[in-house]
Amino acid sequence: MRMTRIISRWLGYVASCVAVCLIAAGCTANTNAPESTATPQPASTTELLGEAGQGAQFQSADISDGASNIQEEENETMQYPTFTIQMADGGVMTGELYPDAAPNSVANFISLANSGFYDGLIFHRVIPGFVIQGGDPTGTGTGGPGYHITGEFRTNGVQNNILHTKGVLSWARAQANNSAGSQFFVMVGDAPHLDGSYAAFGKVTQGIDVADRIAATQRSAQDKPIQEQKIAAVRVETYGVEYPLSKLP
Repeated sequence: MRMTRIISRWLGYVASCVAVCLIAAGCTANTNAPESTATPQPASTTELLGEAGQGAQFQSADISDGASNIQEEENETMQYPTFTIQMADGGVMTGELYPDAAPNSVANFISLANSGFYDGLIFHRVIPGFVIQGGDPTGTGTGGPGYHITGEFRTNGVQNNILHTKGVLSWARAQANNSAGSQFFVMVGDAPHLDGSYAAFGKVTQGIDVADRIAATQRSAQDKPIQEQKIAAVRVETYGVEYPLSKLP
């Protein structure tokens, strides 16, 4: 009986030891588990950062696209000043002015046109396939408004990418770069040799046939029309935008 009790106690002790070992082993397993779970965490974190990074790139792209779209919308909705040249015989030329290329040139044309300066003047010089020129109050090719403007063209240090193609408006000038005043010409042909040396600032978009007809009229040896080609009025619609003018003596 005594032996039985001893064996029973011994077996109980052994069982307790085994239980302690199992618990210890279990604790060790639990301690390793978070490490095991944590081991891929940097990869998981990196993956999340990667997704966030992509998200940032997409967002950046969306913002960029949005800015692009806004700029495109602004360009699409941007209203250039529009001009109308009404001839005394009823002919009409209309078109656009480009202040983004030649701001002061545009401002000068607007100021002169809307003040009535061109009303009643003539196209005093016409050359078929080249130009019709007007805006001289004396009708001789020597007159002007009493001031000059800076020549907005490449050889005068001003970037202006408008080419002298048919329909383009540009400022006439004397030899000096900054000698333009009120005389302008309308291209009735392409003249690349003028590019970069004269300040183009607008273009006829409707009624270029009127300019062609004026250019084809009979003219003198000085290229002055035999039959007067009179301007009834020139006006510019600015759509509420002001274009400040800078004048030179």
